Amino acid sequence: RPDPPSALEVIEIGSRSIRLSWKRSFDGNSPIRNYIIQYRALGHSLAGDWEPSKTHNVTFTPGNLNTANTNGLSRYEAAANDDQEIALVGGLHPAVTYTFRIFAINSIDSSEPTDPVVAKTQEEAPTEPPQSVKVQSAGPGELIVTWQAPPKESCNGDLLGYIVTWSEHSSSTSGVNQSKSLTVNGWATTKVQLTGLRKFTKYDITIRAFNSIASGPASPSVVGTTQEG
Repeated sequence: RPDPPSALEVIEIGSRSIRLSWKRSFDGNSPIRNYIIQYRALGHSLAGDWEPSKTHNVTFTPGNLNTANTNGLSRYEAAANDDQEIALVGGLHPAVTYTFRIFAINSIDSSEPTDPVVAKTQEEAPTEPPQSVKVQSAGPGELIVTWQAPPKESCNGDLLGYIVTWSEHSSSTSGVNQSKSLTVNGWATTKVQLTGLRKFTKYDITIRAFNSIASGPASPSVVGTTQEG
């Protein structure tokens, strides 16, 4: 049987793909037909837990360059060194830690797997807005705004906080209404009190979540009315 590939390493990390390189080893006197890259999200399971239901397999054929794969997003690439192989594994999710290992396969048997390598994909901006935005009056010229964090899988990274934006509600679309914004730090802070507003006035309020990359889409506008003085 062939020896497992050696020197498996991560050479480039994107938000939805990771590039791996490895070196060929002894082929067991039969040419290597394929490499299988196994990968899975680490999550809370143990590093050695390669349960099939959680594991993805991508097959690469040496010399068969740029072949799109089962998920259409993984490809095999030419390497500068004769004994080196490079592959791009796509179809990943942002801000997720993955573990990878590789098998070499000849016409007789499969090698043992390499030792695994671990890498975390880059973050991307959140793709969904905060949810359940509610506004209530808190006195003359004051509004209390509450909301819930967007779904965790849409955050694409660690949420750092929220941007609350408000402007006077007007039937005109002339754009004369100046909006103001307030940054609320911390993903768990889901309430803010707006002060210094005009009395007995309607305001449009939207909220966006942000991480280290950018802010996500704004929540649908909610209208709140301040009390009379």
